[in-house]
Amino acid sequence: MKTFTKVALFLLLISVFIQAYLTMQHYPLKLGFSTGPSICTLNQTFDCDAVSASNYSTFLKIPISIWGGVLYLMTFGTLLLSWLQWTERPERLKRFAYACSLLSSGAALVMGAISLSLMSAYCLFCFALYGLSFAVTLLIYPTLSEPFFKNFLQDIPAYFTENKGILGTLIAIPVVSFMIHRMALSHYGASELERLVNRGVQGWVAEPQQTLSVPPLLTKGPDADKAKLVISEFADFLCGHCKTASRSLHAFVSAHPDVRFEFFVFPLDGACNPGIDRSSGRSCLLAKSTYCAEKQKQGWAFHDIIFQYQEQLLMSESVGAMKGDILKLTEHLAYSKEDLEACINSPETQEAIEYQAQQGISLKVRGTPAIFANGKALELGQMIPVLEAVYEQSSSKGK
Repeated sequence: MKTFTKVALFLLLISVFIQAYLTMQHYPLKLGFSTGPSICTLNQTFDCDAVSASNYSTFLKIPISIWGGVLYLMTFGTLLLSWLQWTERPERLKRFAYACSLLSSGAALVMGAISLSLMSAYCLFCFALYGLSFAVTLLIYPTLSEPFFKNFLQDIPAYFTENKGILGTLIAIPVVSFMIHRMALSHYGASELERLVNRGVQGWVAEPQQTLSVPPLLTKGPDADKAKLVISEFADFLCGHCKTASRSLHAFVSAHPDVRFEFFVFPLDGACNPGIDRSSGRSCLLAKSTYCAEKQKQGWAFHDIIFQYQEQLLMSESVGAMKGDILKLTEHLAYSKEDLEACINSPETQEAIEYQAQQGISLKVRGTPAIFANGKALELGQMIPVLEAVYEQSSSKGK
């Protein structure tokens, strides 16, 4: 039985570490600071970022990963004290640890059912945690030397008298979860998150309706007339803020199948943007490459790769060197390099990118990323809570 307890303690520690990782991924993604996908984001089906961006990733506005991590940690502590017999009533403490494991298993059943029935993307780490919850419950049960349910009910009055520490542990779960949440928000400069969300939504409501007449470079989601929300982004591929915004926008759209995402280029480069004085040709090359890649159904792949290797591309010595780097980074994709280069050098491609830039100018885009929701400028649109609030308002009132 000692082996069962040791294994249960080990699995609880693994669970705490996984929850800690998911928590550390959650805040940068939600607040628009993420610089890359989590290690459990593999494709459109297994996308931990999309799950984190969904409404189901929080409870009482606190990430589920924090609730789970604190609960696992409390379970670990009480089970360890019971095993070491650093208490007068080790069996009672073990029963409490088992009750905590039952709670986590119940939560795992609920979250698993939500994932399988209501979501289009899945989190592999989350499913691993569900399995670990059940395993811990099964491992602790054989170590109980007294019947659980009868004795657990008799234990409850003692939590208010001789075992107030157990009651304190129960109270600590929401208190500690709230404190971790507030510290995380403060760390990322979003301690007044509700105020920021309200500012973004109120500003959006007051903005005039704009018409985006030029077709977007890339799109995701349903047609505009069938979408509950249309998000339009103007971005420069060499803009660091655009790179971080791309992660939160991708996750939000992936978590909401009824949202349409439109990507427009607004190169901060006078070689293809008449609104910009300085000219290097580098941002224009990246915009043209993605535009031409989309003609071969590889536009989103180029978009993702360019942002992923943005720092490397920034170090390219010239436009020609950058073109070579792009071809090398995308050589695993199925497209014709000859057709791509011919398209990049085409006057029609230059004209198409200039049209995109002209539309940004007409919308008074002054910097990137510039995000619009249903044709209205949206400040802080890289933050998922702001997008969520706008989505809810659009769903209730219609576009």
